[in-house]
Amino acid sequence: MIAANWRSRVISIPRLAAETLLRAHLKPGEKLLTEISNETVVAERYLAEGTQGEIYLATLGGRQVVVKWYKPGWIKLDSGLRARLAAASRRDPPCPRFLWPEEIVVSADRAGFGYYMPYREPRFCDFDFVISQQIKPSQRALANASLQTAEGYLHLHAPGLCYIDVSAGNIALDPHSGDVRICDCDNVDVNGRGMLAKILGTDGFMAPEIVQGLAYPNRLSDLWSLAVLLFWAFVKNHPLSGRLEYDCPVLTKADQYRLWGADARFIFDPDDASNAPVPGYNDAALTYWPIYPDFVRRLFTRAFTTGIRHPRQRVYENEWIEAMAQLRDCVATCPHCAAENFYDDSRPQRCWNCREPLAPPRRLVLPGATVVLEEGAALYPHHLDRTRIADSSAPIARVVRHSKDRPDLLGLENGTGAPWQVTLPNGEQRTVNPGECVRVYPRLRIAFSTTVADIL
Repeated sequence: MIAANWRSRVISIPRLAAETLLRAHLKPGEKLLTEISNETVVAERYLAEGTQGEIYLATLGGRQVVVKWYKPGWIKLDSGLRARLAAASRRDPPCPRFLWPEEIVVSADRAGFGYYMPYREPRFCDFDFVISQQIKPSQRALANASLQTAEGYLHLHAPGLCYIDVSAGNIALDPHSGDVRICDCDNVDVNGRGMLAKILGTDGFMAPEIVQGLAYPNRLSDLWSLAVLLFWAFVKNHPLSGRLEYDCPVLTKADQYRLWGADARFIFDPDDASNAPVPGYNDAALTYWPIYPDFVRRLFTRAFTTGIRHPRQRVYENEWIEAMAQLRDCVATCPHCAAENFYDDSRPQRCWNCREPLAPPRRLVLPGATVVLEEGAALYPHHLDRTRIADSSAPIARVVRHSKDRPDLLGLENGTGAPWQVTLPNGEQRTVNPGECVRVYPRLRIAFSTTVADIL
């Protein structure tokens, strides 16, 4: 299956020089110097390595940082690397989610160079653990992570940059909150300079036109890779891995490139069933695809049908942001088996897991949005101001559970900084000040400072 092979990195030449594979073996306590500010960075311990270089935990003035030190062969291969790093370090990070190159580091005792970047907190794990299902975040956390990832790339693309290698190995998430960090930013370049790239992408994530050699990495190929990442995370299957892959007696590299390139076909293409999921081979896809609301499935379908042949018609970051915000709002837990479902008022619903009928959940109905009210749900600035697009702003209200003696009661906690006027079902009015909670129960009306909402 593709899933067994996605980690391998594809570069623009067929074979690397042997010296590229040599490690520098920075020693614990070895001192490096930042190239511009002339500060000392002390290597502490080896963490990992890849094709390009080695990763070390380090300290800079008492602060923990991470150093990437390049292998000598890679420096020879990627002649534009140093200039690209220098340009990146002069820019501010596109947003705080990027572990951005801060400064080039060099050594007085050895040739070569590297750079240091912010330290990634232990609460974050690579997105590939989600794809391999070694870690299973909640649907709410996964929607939040997807929103933040799309938002990160929107900030990166807006000033005319492209990432080149969007993949599950280059993005980390906190599986509890869905917070995201985008790593390995040394391949970032100006959009349109893809012909200079020494890395074209990661197997399974490269856009069909890149696989076929018809284009170089750019913002549009980033959009393809982002869609693959999200589909794989939610549906637990590669979007192109179906019947055509199953019918290959031995899946060769040539087969993979054909199925990802010239013969790329979406497994849920509504007009072409030739690559449909195969029971027993694509069971995860057959299980998870139906549980998502139509607005999510429509975006994936466009991304992997029209988007295969027409890169400019792919799903853009702002569309994913809006969809993931809406998906986060409609998570509804089955009262029978605790499986996460998605509330959809357009059709009767049964739990995808236990098949029991689902009654409409308690929900807050606002102008233009509906938020299912269960523990962990939250309101964000865009809920109260429809002129704002969804973003990763801090929540302005949270659904919280009552004290341990009444765990069946839920409340909506005011975090807006302004009082709410609440009208009870009997017509009585109360004020809910910042930091206070109002009990969640039906026929309650809440007048926020800018809008009015009802609990159903």
